[in-house]
Amino acid sequence: MLNTLRLGRRTFLKAVGMTIPALAISPLNSLANHWRSNPIVDENRKPGTTDWQISNSATNREIEGYASWTSIDRGDSIQIFVNTAEPSYTLEVFRLGWYGGTGGRRVFGPITLAGTNQVIPVPDPETGLIECTWINPFTLRTGRNWTTGVYLVKLTAGTSNNQSYVSFTLRDDDSRSQLLFQNSVTTYQAYNAWGGKSLYTYNSRDNISAVKVSFDRPYDTGDGAGDLFAWELSMLRFLEREGYDVAYCTNITTHQSSSVLTRHRAFLSVGHDEYWSSEMRRNVTLARDQGIHLAFFGANNCYWQIRLEPSSQSGQSRRTIVCYKNLFQEDPLFGVDNSRVTTLWRSDLVNQPEEQLIGVQYEFYPVNADLVVYNDTHWVFEGTGLGKGDHLPGLLGHEADRSFGRGPANLIRLCYSPIVPGAELRSAPNENRISGRRIRTSDEQQRFIREEQVAADAGFSEMTIYTARSGALVFATGSLQFNWGLDNGTNSSRTPLVNPAAQRMVRNLFRRFD
Repeated sequence: MLNTLRLGRRTFLKAVGMTIPALAISPLNSLANHWRSNPIVDENRKPGTTDWQISNSATNREIEGYASWTSIDRGDSIQIFVNTAEPSYTLEVFRLGWYGGTGGRRVFGPITLAGTNQVIPVPDPETGLIECTWINPFTLRTGRNWTTGVYLVKLTAGTSNNQSYVSFTLRDDDSRSQLLFQNSVTTYQAYNAWGGKSLYTYNSRDNISAVKVSFDRPYDTGDGAGDLFAWELSMLRFLEREGYDVAYCTNITTHQSSSVLTRHRAFLSVGHDEYWSSEMRRNVTLARDQGIHLAFFGANNCYWQIRLEPSSQSGQSRRTIVCYKNLFQEDPLFGVDNSRVTTLWRSDLVNQPEEQLIGVQYEFYPVNADLVVYNDTHWVFEGTGLGKGDHLPGLLGHEADRSFGRGPANLIRLCYSPIVPGAELRSAPNENRISGRRIRTSDEQQRFIREEQVAADAGFSEMTIYTARSGALVFATGSLQFNWGLDNGTNSSRTPLVNPAAQRMVRNLFRRFD
């Protein structure tokens, strides 16, 4: 099956690979469960429901909202601001998880509240900032018995029954869990064009991007949940189904302190983690240098430097993202402190290429192709049945990274995946396996050699790992779509790409994090 891509910036062709034989590994018998009971295992034993899913999306903004914080600690309160022209609406709160496959558990509501038709702000003429000052919020009080995780506030308009979400992350600041999962909310907000402005021209009014965007407004994608469903939910469901000991935070938390990271054995940057402040980078680097493992389950990470400022209306801290991008000479810090100017991390001005931390950095968009195994003897591939040149179909894209030669000297290439404009790569239809090891025919070997040469000539993406001086492992998929190999999420329009070999790779990695 060959699938030609229709791409905006470049034209790439999907390299469709060999089908990986199914591995007889039950999630409930995986390596994760040597932790036995933990808060995530206990939480997912509780009865779940599919009621968290939206059945009648508010596509015309019949109801919408935002939260006063991106994350709070267990037991704290959070305000939910809602806009609807209808006289009433219902509000209920769900925690996302596995819950026997239902995907969520109701933790509050439903309750009926009076609707408020809120004032829609206009963009600031100089910065493009759009910042809501809505009234009549509902205050949600969480309990100390609530489990760390990602929560959805589901809003349903009273007459039309149109629905949308407000999302927030519940931390556990006392947790010493093995894994810390980060929601990359600064990237959600950078692409958010609610009210007519984002940090991008393509979805901003008059094709003029903002240089400041606010968390005090709804998300215009994901039914109000931003990028959560596209890039992060598959990993979340996998972790919760497998019973890993995990706590949750956002990258606003990462910005605040490195101590949040160092209470755990490993830090997981999940999804599209493109926008980093200098504090985020410093804190993640400090964690690595103290022996905390890092795993980047995404691509295009740490690409733009940002700053966080207080709300211009309420004064609340860390509510505004500042990023001048290619207008960096207009940044007030230009010529004052160039190390903090909001432009590319790899730029000559800042001169901190992402790969120095991650191992790889962004180059390709859009991509829809296969990951191709390179170093099949590495422990990451133990028990997968994969050999050099085998494909993980569809798990490369839609952005992809590679190394540029300025990363760690001990960087190990795990996958080396061609990204080839104007060419078709076919995988050999037949393969033989003896005792789980692949026997490559001479034709297949020649094909793989040709693919390597084409990749070197035309473009390639890499999955990598290295060991820091502290002993910390730093793993990077180099692909946003890798997480789709772990769980199908709830996106019925997406081609199912769950791959037992990809799941086993993650189990192998997390076992080393123990």
